[in-house]
Amino acid sequence: MAAPKEIKDFATHTLIETTYAAFQDPGGTGGRNDMTALRAILAAAAFPAFTIDITDTEAFLVRKAGDTGDLFVIDTSAENHLLNATLDVATGNEIALAISYTTNKATSGNDTGLLISMTDTASPGTSLPLDIQVGGVSKFKVDNAGLITSKKIEYFEISCFDSDVDCEVKDGAGYFHIPPELDGMDLVYIHVFAVTAGTTGTMDIQVHNVDNILDMLTTKLTVDSAETKSATAATPAVIDTSGDHVNTDDIIRIDFDVVQTTAAKGATVTLGFQTP
Repeated sequence: MAAPKEIKDFATHTLIETTYAAFQDPGGTGGRNDMTALRAILAAAAFPAFTIDITDTEAFLVRKAGDTGDLFVIDTSAENHLLNATLDVATGNEIALAISYTTNKATSGNDTGLLISMTDTASPGTSLPLDIQVGGVSKFKVDNAGLITSKKIEYFEISCFDSDVDCEVKDGAGYFHIPPELDGMDLVYIHVFAVTAGTTGTMDIQVHNVDNILDMLTTKLTVDSAETKSATAATPAVIDTSGDHVNTDDIIRIDFDVVQTTAAKGATVTLGFQTP
C-alpha cells in the first residue's frame, strides 16, 4: 500500500482529502497480466477528477468532474490516443489545445515546437500524418510523401498574346499543363486582361480540356468594348461544375472565339484551381 497523499484544491490550496492508492494486482504478485482494475479518483467541486482505469483494454482516461465525456483517452487495445474538447463558454475566447513553450538556447542546437514522426512500415491506402478537418471535411492535409493539399486556390497565368500584338480568333492561343500538385482539383476562377482595350463588340474566350474533350465554361469569358478586364464584363463567365475537374497531365487550351472589331492588344488568362 502506498503512503497517504494529501490532495489539495489548486486554486485555494485547501485540503480536499487524504487518499491511498494501491498499485499491485489483487493477488499481490504485481503481475501486469493479472491486474483487472486500478482506479484512483480525485474529485471535488473545484478540482478536476483524475481517473486511471486499467481493465482488459488497459485504458487511461482523464475526465472532468461531473462530466461523462473523456477529455483524454489512451486505449492501448486499439493503440489510439484521443483528445476531446468542447468549447461552449458563452463569452470569451477558448482554445482546445495549446502548446506554449520558451526557447532559450545559449550556444547551439536546434529546437522543434511540434514533431510528428511516422514509421511507414506499410500503408496501402491514403496515409496522412496530418489532416485538419472541419465538419469531417479535410481543409489541410499532408500525406506520407510530403504532398500538401489545402483549400487554398492555386493561380496560374497563361500569356496568349504579347502586349503589342492584336488578339485574334484562334483555338490554342495558350496552353497549360496540369502538374501533379493540381491532381484532383477543380477550376474555380477564371479571368483575362488585355494590355490595350479593343472596341466594338466583345472578346469571347473558352477554356477547353483537351484530354477530356470538353469545354470548361458554360458561359464564355468576355471582355466588353473599351474595357481591359473580364471582371467588369456585363455577362460574367460561368464554370461548368460537371466539367471543371482536372487530373495530372491534362492539357488545358485557351480558345479565343470572338474578338472586337478593333482588336485588343495583348491578353493574359488567369486560372484558379482548388481542392473540392
